[in-house]
Amino acid sequence: MMVSFWIHLLATLLEITIKTLIMKYKNLKDRHDELEQEVLKALRDEILDSLIQSKFMNNPVIKVNIFDYVELTLIGDDLIFMDNDGLHYDVYSECSLEDLIDILTKI
Repeated sequence: MMVSFWIHLLATLLEITIKTLIMKYKNLKDRHDELEQEVLKALRDEILDSLIQSKFMNNPVIKVNIFDYVELTLIGDDLIFMDNDGLHYDVYSECSLEDLIDILTKI
């Protein structure tokens, strides 16, 4: 009978620990997602406020120097990189959140 009590207690503690860890890491993911959205919004705002026009299209841009890209612009609501030939690349194709933050800090 006493063994059953300890097994039940250990199972309950394990369940509480697992739920706590899940919530802890879910919170980290939520914070990461919030930061990503904040960075993407800041990049969109910077582009919309930019006085620099693309040399490839009639859009405002942020000049960048990352992965052979030279401009960052908006097409619709999508952030798009352009290379020296004016070819378009989705911002998610190669950039990490850290790369996007670096772009912001260099404006």
